[in-house]
Amino acid sequence: MKKKIFISMLFAGLILVSLSSCKKKSPLEECTTCTELNSGYTAPEYCGSPSDVDDYIDELYYNSPPDQDWTCSKK
Repeated sequence: MKKKIFISMLFAGLILVSLSSCKKKSPLEECTTCTELNSGYTAPEYCGSPSDVDDYIDELYYNSPPDQDWTCSKK
């Protein structure tokens, strides 16, 4: 039982670290949040250089399956 609790706590900690690691690391970075309109799914926030963020958005818009319709906002 203690092993299951430990594994659950470890997993929860890893999730929190991964969610908090996508914050801007410098004022030169920007972030984007994208949502797939048909399903309502919101992808994890993506942060990087402005050109990396633009490439990420282009990848979602142009290389997703035809039944996916993405919208993104930059921060």
